[in-house]
Amino acid sequence: MSIESYVAKKVLEKIAYAYQETCFVCGLQWELKKINDISFTMKAVLLDAEEKQVNHRQLRLWLADLKDAFYDAEDVLDEFECEAQRRRVLQLYGGIIRKVGCFFSSSNPIAFRFKMSTKIKQIRERLEEIASLKSEFRLKKRNESRHVMPRERAMTHTFVQVSEVIGRDKDKENIIRLLQDSGDRGQVSIIPIVGVGGKDGQDLARFGLQKLILVQLPKLVEFPRWLLQGSTNTLQLLKLESCENLKELPACLQNIVSLQRLIIEDCYGLSRRCELGKGEDWSKIAHVPKIVIDGADIDSIDN
Repeated sequence: MSIESYVAKKVLEKIAYAYQETCFVCGLQWELKKINDISFTMKAVLLDAEEKQVNHRQLRLWLADLKDAFYDAEDVLDEFECEAQRRRVLQLYGGIIRKVGCFFSSSNPIAFRFKMSTKIKQIRERLEEIASLKSEFRLKKRNESRHVMPRERAMTHTFVQVSEVIGRDKDKENIIRLLQDSGDRGQVSIIPIVGVGGKDGQDLARFGLQKLILVQLPKLVEFPRWLLQGSTNTLQLLKLESCENLKELPACLQNIVSLQRLIIEDCYGLSRRCELGKGEDWSKIAHVPKIVIDGADIDSIDN
């Protein structure tokens, strides 16, 4: 299976999950179905496209755009899974959740619905634009007859269950403190911690995280370095959104050799510090292949 086919398959799986969860995000079923249909159609011609791209520069560029779009779709659909987990935690651990009420505010679903509607629509429109160019290459539907292990972002992950963390005082303390700093009621504060699961007795920091997403933490000033401990060779995605008072990226980030994708949105101080080639934090992230700051792709000097 090609890398593109693998990612398309992951997107289709996540769409199926998200579609089931849209009972709390009304109005997105149509958008998800369109993304599903486009992804299915694109997946059917990927093998033919991959074989023809060797001598076709425009086709190579088209495949690169499609792969990036699939990756972005996967990231957005991960947020559906995060929200589903958040709601299950609310149901199961109400007593503990009251300590961090600003995170589980009753108005969160409204803000979440608005945010996801915008992102899903953008993904659908982007995939439609890419799909509209497919006919130019006269691609044929082909069945996969060979298997290629993905070399990047090949992550089989499960969400760290809160039940696994509750008994660990230090980890619970850190997470509750992080959530309490999330700001005023009504804001969405998502801290998805995505990894390979845990074992009894392990600290959260030793899970070997593959994705870390911090969203809407206006009081966060210093990056919680304990979240990155043990993830030097595993972390593939780091997303920071609406953490406007975060002063700088941690120095240890330059040692995260596995990091493939860094996304920074609405973090005003960080955007300036991560300026290409001359920002104070650029040396910490120059090794990352894919950097997106406030919606703009930044080309790394090292790549």
